[in-house]
Amino acid sequence: MWPRLQVPGTFETALVQNVLHGRAHTPEEWFEYLDRFHTAVPNANETLFGLLNAVGGRSTYATVARAVAATKARRVLDLGCGGGYLMHDLLAACSPTATFDGVDMCEAEIEVARAAFPAEPRVRFQRGRAEALASPDASYDAVAAHQFFNFLPDPYPALAEAHRVLRPGGTLIFAANQATKYFPDIVAQRLFRAAADVVVGHFPDYRPAKTYDERIYQDAGILELLRDAGFDPETVTIEKYSFGAALTPQEAAAVVARFYIVASTPYVDEVLAAAESLSRSIAAENGSDRVAFELPFRIVRARKPGRPPAATSAR
Repeated sequence: MWPRLQVPGTFETALVQNVLHGRAHTPEEWFEYLDRFHTAVPNANETLFGLLNAVGGRSTYATVARAVAATKARRVLDLGCGGGYLMHDLLAACSPTATFDGVDMCEAEIEVARAAFPAEPRVRFQRGRAEALASPDASYDAVAAHQFFNFLPDPYPALAEAHRVLRPGGTLIFAANQATKYFPDIVAQRLFRAAADVVVGHFPDYRPAKTYDERIYQDAGILELLRDAGFDPETVTIEKYSFGAALTPQEAAAVVARFYIVASTPYVDEVLAAAESLSRSIAAENGSDRVAFELPFRIVRARKPGRPPAATSAR
């Protein structure tokens, strides 16, 4: 399904070297790594998330887009837009008069996104950091994000910026996985442990990177973050879904070999072999030639206090 992932220029980064040798790392080292990773392999993660579907056949992207469309937003910001996967669903779901901006820190991803919408006047993309958006105050009716806030060591600055650029009454909608470590028996976590065992075999001091705020994986923590960023806690809704797909053992192994850090080691072939072997065993246990690859997600909505204008204009 997917070719063997090659991520040149990432093994030597400070982030990877610190993680593999059990040393502390900084948020900026993590962001540098993300930029290099996605410069080398744009859309590496989107390929997987676009494949996973919930009951009813909707992907995580389509689920977020439908939630945005329900707000009847006329101006929408896609934070951490990557190569534009969510933008396809936003265009399909939202009003034909709505306009959309996408922001991502990785220039290579922005170039991919621009190439995906070469003649769509309602869409524009720009490079930027979510912690310091170039948009004026009260610019958007809705801010959307897919698998973004859970990759920030401190989500608060980006959430505060999302609040700033929303109009009064505007809505933030984002998808974040529920962290597979809380679901030790699902296939994704079992395969991750197999991959980590390979890495530890070569780097005994390896410790998983601390690249997120634990609160983003807890309902109470999400409420705390949103309240502190200025959102109305009475408007917060958190819905939980399980998105999945039936993958061949080779496909499941390819997913694992694309995980951050793991994909940057020189031992990806060993990871692939271990993950595929385990996937075959799991499939055989269930009397199948495929494995049920599942990722639990949260879909979060929150409104900025205030009454929205009666109507908002397009760009």
